[in-house]
Amino acid sequence: IDRDNYILACADCTGHGVPGAFMTVIGSNILSQIVKENKVTNPAEILIQLDQRINETLKQDNSRFSEVQDGMDLALIKVDKANKSFVFTSAKRPAIFIRDQKMSEFKGSKLSIGGMRSGEKKFEEITMDFQQDDVIYLFTDGYIDQFGGKENKKFMIKRFRELLLSINKLGMPEQKRKLDEAITAWIGNNEQTDDIQVIGIRF
Repeated sequence: IDRDNYILACADCTGHGVPGAFMTVIGSNILSQIVKENKVTNPAEILIQLDQRINETLKQDNSRFSEVQDGMDLALIKVDKANKSFVFTSAKRPAIFIRDQKMSEFKGSKLSIGGMRSGEKKFEEITMDFQQDDVIYLFTDGYIDQFGGKENKKFMIKRFRELLLSINKLGMPEQKRKLDEAITAWIGNNEQTDDIQVIGIRF
């Protein structure tokens, strides 16, 4: 936004192959229009407008005759470096915040962006001050839903939380390496079942 403020989004589009790629392009373009061209920087308002515009673009409604009912799950954070604060909002994607080895989890809305509409959607905001060395993680469901291990089960959120607690004090490149190693070992001889995205911010 400017020297002291930025917005970062972590999104996971539903649909596979061409529909998923199509949704990614549409979502990215609409987000850019909302924030860069229309100068909307309120996190909840960004998600409301994104949801409305995707519905309009794809002509989505409650009818089963709608051709495209895909959408996206998305977590969005607006960081104010000057005031050392951030605002988090989300459509079905949580975030994990760690300070002094104490973990908090921000749940976000249970509604996705796009898809069939069922009344007006609301996206709550969480505002928080940050301190030096606090870390927040935004992530899609690809990591925790990956099958593997000795019993070929999902990685699961509990194991993911424990992993983040064990690595959060490391440098960010080293954390990335640890995350790569852990999921590669977990997958073993299996195939990767979904896109994987983990974004970590150290304040």
